Amino acid sequence: MKVLRNGSVLVSQGPLHMTVGVSKNGTPSLEMARQGAEKALRVLEDLAGWLNIMKLSWTKIKKLNGLPLIVQHMVLAAQRTGDPAVTPLAAVAGAVSDQVADFLEACGGTRIIVNNGGDIALRLHRDETVKVGIRMDVQRQDYTYNLVVNGRSRIGGVATSGLGGRSFTKGVASAAVCIGSSAVYADAAATVVGNSTWVEDPSIETELAEILYPDTDIVGQRVVTRVGEIGENKIEEAIQKGRGRASLLIEKGLIRGAMIGVKGRIGWTPNLECRGRNFYLNDDSR
Repeated sequence: MKVLRNGSVLVSQGPLHMTVGVSKNGTPSLEMARQGAEKALRVLEDLAGWLNIMKLSWTKIKKLNGLPLIVQHMVLAAQRTGDPAVTPLAAVAGAVSDQVADFLEACGGTRIIVNNGGDIALRLHRDETVKVGIRMDVQRQDYTYNLVVNGRSRIGGVATSGLGGRSFTKGVASAAVCIGSSAVYADAAATVVGNSTWVEDPSIETELAEILYPDTDIVGQRVVTRVGEIGENKIEEAIQKGRGRASLLIEKGLIRGAMIGVKGRIGWTPNLECRGRNFYLNDDSR
């Protein structure tokens, strides 16, 4: 556990790489951030015994009774995507972020930012505002845009998937960013939106997931390993596919908005507005 310059706490163990920042009524609380980091480690330990369930397609999980609440949330998030190839594990990073954020809110935090490797849970009281840095290429460290969020927007999660990220993708997007009421929903949706950006092109290379990682949860599925130089028409096709899938997920109530990046170009759902380098969720989408 490490205290960072901005007053947040970094906790890194196994698949967990999380920063926790929390304020109470305008005053940063290092002690609460530490408590949040400790909570994350407990959640990670509790989840370890349910890995076999989390690696199943949601279509094979017939009963939620008896599963921990966090696993139930992951199953429901996967289910609501409508994609039978998605497992609850696709939403694990967002689910852990949510658990920590909810814990800190119950402790009295009024401005909470929990970033689990790019899958972010937010809990903001009405007068709080935050800018969330957005990477439109997950392999780069710089933030190309910001999402401006306030406590009245009902945004509780921002998650990113894409080629070169922590998880496999079946699409060509450098980033698929989804915005939701919770991080677990945003996380599952980002996986699906990223996957939907697949286009046919000779310069795109794929491999079976289990060849790259034998313990994968998507055995038998091909994932993208490299995207070469593809034409403008293919880039536009990929963005449109991602935007179309995101729009369907918005209609289903899973997410509130999305941004898709492919080869330096980006597109976004109509309920987002871009002003310079800042994105805002339009009021009429609430």
